[in-house]
Amino acid sequence: MKIITIDESTKNPLELMQVKGYLWKAPEEIEATAKEGKFWHLIGWHDSNRFGFFHKKKAVTIELCKVEKVAINYMTRAKGMGWIALEVEYKNKGGSLSILESNTFKQEALDWFKEKTEVLQEAIGLEIEVNNYGLDC
Repeated sequence: MKIITIDESTKNPLELMQVKGYLWKAPEEIEATAKEGKFWHLIGWHDSNRFGFFHKKKAVTIELCKVEKVAINYMTRAKGMGWIALEVEYKNKGGSLSILESNTFKQEALDWFKEKTEVLQEAIGLEIEVNNYGLDC
């Protein structure tokens, strides 16, 4: 299992999302690593079957066999608030799941993603595409 501390900052502009119906528990190794650090550290991990994140006592685990792609998707402010998120798109039109997100567009969140893209890819073991959906009007 590969475990990476992605961010140790207390000012991470994103929240780890937990959606009903998805695994909210991390493997024991991840929880042990999290206990060694600060609760606000963002930890990413992957093994041959799954990947996930642990942040502020929240966890999400995703099965690799179900993933079509992983993307940073965002829409900038115009008439509305915009948004930005690291999302998983599932195979066979299985929908998508926001993992890390800000429900309003924040430049600091986009800058954070740009700075952390390589380490996020390393932590989850997959390439991440970036999609700018333009203005929210």
